[in-house]
Amino acid sequence: MVTVPELTHTQFLLASSLDTTTRLLGTMVVFNMADLKLAPKEGDSFDTSQAYAEGLDKQDSLAAKREEFAINGEELIYVDGNSLGRLPKRTMPVIQNRVEREWGEKLIRSWGSCGWYETSTRVGGKIAQMVGARSNEVIACDSTSVNLFKLILAALALRPGRTKIVTDTLNFPSDIYVIEGCINLLGNRHALQLVPSHDNDLTVDMETLEAAVDDTTALVLLSHVVFKSGFMYDGRAVTELAHKAGALVLWDLSHAAGAVPVALNEWNADFAVGCGYKYLNGGPGATAFLYVREDLQDQCSSPIWGWFGQSRPFDFATSYTPAKGMARFLAGSPPLLQLAAVEAGVDVIKEVGMEALRAKSLQLSEYLIKLADERLSPLGYSVGTPRDPAQRGSHSRTTSASGSRRSIPRLQRCGTWSSGSVERWRRSCTSSTLSTDLPLLDPTAIVQRRGQCGNSMILVASGRFGS
Repeated sequence: MVTVPELTHTQFLLASSLDTTTRLLGTMVVFNMADLKLAPKEGDSFDTSQAYAEGLDKQDSLAAKREEFAINGEELIYVDGNSLGRLPKRTMPVIQNRVEREWGEKLIRSWGSCGWYETSTRVGGKIAQMVGARSNEVIACDSTSVNLFKLILAALALRPGRTKIVTDTLNFPSDIYVIEGCINLLGNRHALQLVPSHDNDLTVDMETLEAAVDDTTALVLLSHVVFKSGFMYDGRAVTELAHKAGALVLWDLSHAAGAVPVALNEWNADFAVGCGYKYLNGGPGATAFLYVREDLQDQCSSPIWGWFGQSRPFDFATSYTPAKGMARFLAGSPPLLQLAAVEAGVDVIKEVGMEALRAKSLQLSEYLIKLADERLSPLGYSVGTPRDPAQRGSHSRTTSASGSRRSIPRLQRCGTWSSGSVERWRRSCTSSTLSTDLPLLDPTAIVQRRGQCGNSMILVASGRFGS
């Protein structure tokens, strides 16, 4: 099977006859800021013609970015890009070099001569630029869940007199499980409060969140962009709210890093984690990352004490002294093959820039939402994503009261692949190119959408699949 990594206005138009509940998760990509004038705006006449869509696509200055990714055909519509980003072509020679030359020829010497020892710090510094942090505040290591475990326990140790942890019902289940595991490990001395959504899992309002955060709260742990609806929190406002109550904040950036601009330093955020295999295009099992604000680093202790986190590892001391700074959050040897892939994926996104990525994301998502309103509303579907761009990540979702789970096998037979329910389709953009020769509004066509750059493939599908 093959995947298609582009999002285009033309393909949005073609997909607008979709009669199956859809969620598009991922990053829509890049147009120059000046090109935003082409996006339909409030009050403008909304042209649903193919010529209009193709006209927008022709203005795409980043169409050549499609060539950055491995695409072996266009038969399959890939709707799990938010679960596994596409393979950048530059990753393959990087991995080959690490295996054949650095490992195969230079062996252990590569720890020094090829910079293996500093890889976690170097890759972390590149990710820091994407999440609005200093280079000495982010390190690439372990998995997202392991990093959550480290930082939850580190944060709770900094607030020994407080017993509440706050998250929301929109958070990814793994985050909640890790919190529960930490509570159990600490003897069930802490309580977890799940803040509810009052608008059918679309958003969480600040008033409800504020009511949950009080002087017993040790930690607020939230996803900056939630996986269920694409709702995006105001990072600065939430951090200020928590700090006002004396609590610490831990952000999960798994659906934000590489998809939307993040400004950890501007928010005065305490902690953050994120993964490498979604929008950073780091490949299956890719190394994750964690962030700790500079002034908190030496106050914190990681619960996993390993050789790479030791202050003087080559002394081979029989007792542990944590390293200074972010190195204290390392444990075992870094996964160097995975880190090579993450670094290559991050470099692709850095070349485009998060502001440009966000500009294109908003342009395409506004276009898609207008199409959904016009074409899908009469079929019983509604937009299940925040309409305010300030509250929306790079997700666009439609929902239906009846649901369409039964459509999955049919979609797969037609060349569309998803591991989840159709109610929550995923998209992740990655390249560039726009246009397609599929017939306009063919009610049985499976349609592809293309986007551009970095992690931006949007998925899609159009066609009616009966009940």
